[in-house]
Amino acid sequence: MKTEELQQLVLNSLGGCSWEYDLPADDLAFSDEFFELIGYAPNEMEIDRDWVAGNIHPDDLSQWQQCYAGSIKGHSRYFDCELRFRQKNGQYVWLQTRGVVSERDAQGRALRILGMVFDISERKAGKENELLYQMFLDNIPDAISLKDLEGRFLYVNRQFQAWLGKSADQIYGKTTQDVFPPNTENIEIVQQHERRVMEQGETISMERRFLWTADNIVRHADITKFPVFGDDGGILAIGSSSSDATERHRVQEALRASERRYRRLFESAPVVLAETDWSRGRALVEDLSRQGVDDIRLHLIDRPELLLHRGDIMELLTVNQEALRVHKSESKASLRDFLEQALNPLERLALIDDLAAFAAGKWRSTVHTWARRQDGEEFPIIRDSELQGHDPDDWTLVLITIRDDSATEAVRLSEQRYRNLFESAPAVLCETDWSEGKKIVDALRRQGVEDIRQHLIEHPELLRRQDQAMRVLRLNREAVRAYRAESEQELIDYAASELNESQRLTLIEELTNLASGQRRSTIRSSNWRIDGEEFPVIRVAEVYSSDPEDWSQVLLTVRDISAEEAVRMSEMRYRRLFESAPAALFESDWSNGKALVDDLRAQGIEDVAAYLNRHPELVERRDRIMCLTNLNREALKVYQASTREQLIEYIEGPMNADQRAAMIEVLGKFAAGSRRASVRCGSLRANGEAFTMVRDSGLISSDRDDWSRVLSSIHDLTAEVETADRLRSYQEELRSLAGKISAAEEGERRRISSELHDGTIQNLVLARIHLANLRATLESGQSEQLADSINDLLEASLRETRSLIFEISPPVLYELGLESAVEWLAEHYQQRTGLVVRITGDERSTRLAEEMNIVVFQTARELLVNIAKHAQAQQVSIDWSHNAASVVLTVQDDGVGFDAETSQAKRATEGGFGLFAAKERLRLLGAEIDIESSKQGTRVTITAPVDPGQGNQLTAEVI
Repeated sequence: MKTEELQQLVLNSLGGCSWEYDLPADDLAFSDEFFELIGYAPNEMEIDRDWVAGNIHPDDLSQWQQCYAGSIKGHSRYFDCELRFRQKNGQYVWLQTRGVVSERDAQGRALRILGMVFDISERKAGKENELLYQMFLDNIPDAISLKDLEGRFLYVNRQFQAWLGKSADQIYGKTTQDVFPPNTENIEIVQQHERRVMEQGETISMERRFLWTADNIVRHADITKFPVFGDDGGILAIGSSSSDATERHRVQEALRASERRYRRLFESAPVVLAETDWSRGRALVEDLSRQGVDDIRLHLIDRPELLLHRGDIMELLTVNQEALRVHKSESKASLRDFLEQALNPLERLALIDDLAAFAAGKWRSTVHTWARRQDGEEFPIIRDSELQGHDPDDWTLVLITIRDDSATEAVRLSEQRYRNLFESAPAVLCETDWSEGKKIVDALRRQGVEDIRQHLIEHPELLRRQDQAMRVLRLNREAVRAYRAESEQELIDYAASELNESQRLTLIEELTNLASGQRRSTIRSSNWRIDGEEFPVIRVAEVYSSDPEDWSQVLLTVRDISAEEAVRMSEMRYRRLFESAPAALFESDWSNGKALVDDLRAQGIEDVAAYLNRHPELVERRDRIMCLTNLNREALKVYQASTREQLIEYIEGPMNADQRAAMIEVLGKFAAGSRRASVRCGSLRANGEAFTMVRDSGLISSDRDDWSRVLSSIHDLTAEVETADRLRSYQEELRSLAGKISAAEEGERRRISSELHDGTIQNLVLARIHLANLRATLESGQSEQLADSINDLLEASLRETRSLIFEISPPVLYELGLESAVEWLAEHYQQRTGLVVRITGDERSTRLAEEMNIVVFQTARELLVNIAKHAQAQQVSIDWSHNAASVVLTVQDDGVGFDAETSQAKRATEGGFGLFAAKERLRLLGAEIDIESSKQGTRVTITAPVDPGQGNQLTAEVI
């Protein structure tokens, strides 16, 4: 038998394939069985070493190369290698190739190798299955164990070991009591179940809690005990599979808690919730589909008899408490009965929409519709119906949420009203978008610009047109009218045109205000109509959005204030007049008084003033009638108040009888229909000083029933009253003087007669007697002595006569002037009274009229007479001063002084009216006399004008 045949028999008996490799010739040959093994026909292709290497699995190639190289290099005669080889169909087959070097050269290099190839796929698969099974048991998440019939562990998988924290060696051969922590109750129960498994062959499942020692945590375990049967049907062992149910138990508890929370939330939800079953609706949809109905919604609308009640398509399972409240139902049963009533058209249409949505495969349907409460009230709602299952064909649980849409409906109506107001508003309204302006601001801030306003002013190129910052979106009709545009678009185009300087500054101000965070910007500026007319406006830009960064919606209101500006200017002029008026002015609100009058008239009282005078307690305070709203500066002066608040508080306070009577009189005149009332009354200043005033009050409004604005003027009569009092005093003094002038003249005549009789006449009589005696004694020699006596008498008579003449009308006054006459008067009284009289001052001659000279001289003489009689003075000084307009004579003494007012009246009654008469004559001639008196003396200053007609005077300083 040939060697090849012998080899083939051996290979056939071994079930392998042969191969031979001639290294010098690089000739590799395989038997036909090899080609069949890898899926090729014999000699289908040429095979070399590279082809073999290319079909070896990449993971096995390195191992094959090492074996081959070792044999070639002589390290080993044999090689044995297991590898995966790719078949023609691309799948791999496990092969074992064994070879032997059959021939070498002299250097030991291999020349020929003979080998065999065996298919080891089944063996590999068996080992892999065994490993896979072992890996399966070790990687299964359940704890697997096997016990013998005595309860000792034969096998535990890796999970069982991990749970206990013990190795297999620590567990094998031990019982449950040996490996588990003490837990008598559970161990006994487990053993009872194991006995049932052994005795009855049952498979038992249970859930138990165990303390696992690996992590010292009490776990829940689902345990299954089952018998392991032998080939003869007998029980060989007890198997156990335990899965960790701790997480499932926790999830179940969480689900139960979640269910409880869901129920609480369901019941306490602030919206209406209802759980419903739409299986009937599903059946209806399927029935219609079978009938070939394509548009279910339209079909149900056309066939209302298919859906008359909710129960035709859905069953109400439960509702929450909010549903009872919203529908005003007493109980869930009552609400269920109410909802089962016949549907109205709106309710039916809403249900059809829900049904059609579900039929179209939608999970959720939202419908805006109207619902009814049990009392019949209808209200808008938003109803959401949502399938709760995971299958879109499962309609057994549908959650319906109903939200009362009254607020939304109110918002919609509000939006509609807003649009109506927007269009019909009497002011210009513009909806604008300031996003471009926001971009400018953001860009400037990124550049570090702090003063955006100043930067925009200095760089006009950034804002030449309005649409560079603000774009007009919509305008109302008033805008078109106010700007005299033909259409809204024309005005929008006009608004986008180039800005003038005033418009640019206005836009910069608005942009700066918005950039500073203001949500509302108000600016008074000028605008221009399309025809070029300028008019004053107030522009208000207000941001809609609550987001301060969103400037896309800004409402711009432009109000033409031409009329208001005219009113404002008029008001400003009025305010200036009001504040600068020389009279005290008050603005007040007499609404309280009007209410009082109306109340009294409602009681049938016609004469309001008379009634209030009988019942003064009704008007104890001014604020019962009026509230002061404004007053001018002159009012503060008249009432001598420091602040407006002080005066308002004082005036609105309690009134005395005179003030109350005046207030009642004004109220009565207004009540009688008069628009103006004038009263004269006494009042008190803020410091308590009494004064007399005339109060003129008038209603400002043209409506006689509008007493909210009353203008009152107060005329202080203090100066007039004082003048009148002085006039009355003068009149009394003049009446007294008129009666006494005649007596004074007669007295003066008597004095002159007496002085002439007692002085001059007696001297002349004695002179005559002495002359008679002179004749008789001429011869006696006594004539010289008599002549001297006669001469003395004549000289005395001359002096007395001359003195009397000077007192009556001194010739020196007419011959030498007033200054000389006053000097003579001073010397005369110094000689007569012993007073020290000094004359000082300017020695220039006076330039007074003759009548003024006489009156000034007589006044000076009267002053010296009074000083001598009453002042008890030691010294008197007379001082002259002159200027271009007047002459001033000052007479001053160091006496005891007097009260000028009281002393004047007293002396007038006692006959001392000379000074009073002199004062009156001085005033008539345009001169003035000023008297200052104190305990240190009296000073009288006479100021006489050079030209009496001008009445100019020089005021002397009072000492």
